[in-house]
Amino acid sequence: MPIYDEFEVSLRYIEPRIWRRFQIERRATFAHLHVAIQVGFGWEHAHLWEFRTRARRGRALAGPAMDDVWSLREPPPDAESTKLAGFFGPRKHRRCVYVYDFGDFWVHDVSFRRRFASQARFHRRLIVGERAGPLEDCGGVPGYERLVEFLQTGVDPWEEDPAVLKEWYGHWDPEAFDLETARMRFVWPGPST
Repeated sequence: MPIYDEFEVSLRYIEPRIWRRFQIERRATFAHLHVAIQVGFGWEHAHLWEFRTRARRGRALAGPAMDDVWSLREPPPDAESTKLAGFFGPRKHRRCVYVYDFGDFWVHDVSFRRRFASQARFHRRLIVGERAGPLEDCGGVPGYERLVEFLQTGVDPWEEDPAVLKEWYGHWDPEAFDLETARMRFVWPGPST
């Protein structure tokens, strides 16, 4: 019978909380977890990322295998070959941090919830979540808060042209989260997409 791990991932520093809960094959790697987070939050795979322990200066657990990018420090272990089961488990670690976009610095708290066997066969599946993920390249938490304030008041707190800002964010709604549409996008595309 297949074994699965269940995770809950939420963005740090944003209230009300933006989060997703999903299940993934126990044999999955950190690269698979990266893709699940990207798809679940609507990120565009456009920036560097890394998994870290939760300590203030957490050690790197896994990241993309691009030695030239990590020239200022030792590269993290390759996410493609680092298994989740080697770190997470009922008698192992239960939490880590996923950082996406080192400029906007989106910090995601990753929590291992449980390991279970199931007759169902799947690679990963989205269970539940709330609220839309932030727009890519919006400027991190301050930029996200700016957009939310603009949507609520019609006034840009950064005093830029409201028409340009509205054209940029389009129909994005921070409260919107269509679970069924998100589940359809959550179909397993493999670790590198």
